[in-house]
Amino acid sequence: MDLKPARMTPITGMDNRSDDAELWVLGEQPSMRVRDALNVDVTGDGRLRMRRGWRLVTGAAYRDLWQNPVHGDVFGRMGAEWVRINDMAAGQHEVLADIGEDRGCAHTLLNNKVMVASLAGVWEFDGDAAQPLGMQRPAGPVLGVDLGAGSLPAGRYGFCVAWVRDGQESGTSEVVFADVPDQSAVTVTPPLCMEPGVSAARIYMTATNGGDFHLEVDAPLGTSQAFPLPTLAGRPPMFPSMEPMPGGVFLQAWRGRIVTARANVLRFSQPLAYHVHDPIRDHVTLPQRITFVVAMDGGIWVGQRDRVVFLAGDQPAALRVASHHAGAPVPGSAVVAMPGELSGELGMSQAAVWLGEYGYVAGTPSGEAINLQKSALSGLSGASGTSVVFEQRAYTAVN
Repeated sequence: MDLKPARMTPITGMDNRSDDAELWVLGEQPSMRVRDALNVDVTGDGRLRMRRGWRLVTGAAYRDLWQNPVHGDVFGRMGAEWVRINDMAAGQHEVLADIGEDRGCAHTLLNNKVMVASLAGVWEFDGDAAQPLGMQRPAGPVLGVDLGAGSLPAGRYGFCVAWVRDGQESGTSEVVFADVPDQSAVTVTPPLCMEPGVSAARIYMTATNGGDFHLEVDAPLGTSQAFPLPTLAGRPPMFPSMEPMPGGVFLQAWRGRIVTARANVLRFSQPLAYHVHDPIRDHVTLPQRITFVVAMDGGIWVGQRDRVVFLAGDQPAALRVASHHAGAPVPGSAVVAMPGELSGELGMSQAAVWLGEYGYVAGTPSGEAINLQKSALSGLSGASGTSVVFEQRAYTAVN
């Protein structure tokens, strides 16, 4: 029996769903799909090329590696230490900060500063030194009443303080009250400050018997301030009772805020005040554990255990589930493809790309999910993954 030779190229990819006969595509431009492709790469023109073997890059136990897209320097984690890697092959690095237990971290670049988030918090690096992004709220001040030493009318006065660092203000302390006799003064002693980089304690005061707080003075650390007469000319507190921005295992910048995620909760900073967070309003709770976060102009793509949802809106309180994509994503596999980084129509605009149960999926800024391989692939899974976009292709390493 004579067997006619069959052309095996060009190969257009994998297909584990179609019948055997459907793997061959005939016509003017014949091609073939394969059931599996082990230890080979499929080139852009459909040929097979032996995949290069593994090469040991470094013996150091770096994890969560990330490269600054502007300056090219590489950051990562060594145990609980956040490091900038100077020589990967030699394992030489500089320690920037202790970011807590070894549970993963995420990076982003914002306003020419590198930020990293872990479960212990958020840090920033300006090229010279790293420091926590937020400041812990101070404890309440200690008040003393000086009888006959001032011109305060008799009544109750409230005081609170906030830390000041590089022009930023922390959330305010709890309010402390003093009952003052007529013609007296109040001495305010801010608490001991343990926050790095803080230069002053900002003291706020109410009018007689309550009312709004007003800025009175920025007191040097370690000093007390006497208030014989309220000026009530200053502005109110910027961030009353707000907390430092909490950390998480995912970190994104979105519409003038930063976003972190842990468990099933997204948390947001205040607009253009990345260091503070309103724990009452600045969060969104989802029904399942979050497995990835990609922020886009029109909303946020969020990976869940068995689906991916798109939260549409322009601020945390307005976010709503506008669409969802069925199929379990590989945790951590999402990456942002900028315009021109992917081929075809997908490369015309920004897209979120992740590997899921049915192959790669592209999410648009408007919330549309495009199944790129659902007709050909199914049953893909992994405990975790990480993706890059290179030479108009997405690559994912899956664990």
